[in-house]
Amino acid sequence: MESWKHCLRSMRMYGESAEEVHYWLDQYWNMVDDDHSHRSILHNHKGVELGVLKFGEDARKHILLHLADDGIKLK
Repeated sequence: MESWKHCLRSMRMYGESAEEVHYWLDQYWNMVDDDHSHRSILHNHKGVELGVLKFGEDARKHILLHLADDGIKLK
């Protein structure tokens, strides 16, 4: 899913786009082929915690929504 679509989902779910969070999570998308391997960098438990450190606890819900929408299931 493209970053802007994640922003729309956050807006619908939580009333805020969290644009900076979604674009931060996908910042490596342009650095690799379009095979979604960029997700291995921040689309994981460590990425969630880094995002919370960077943007605050309120960002957690947006990060988890982003990951879920990208088909990432954290254990």
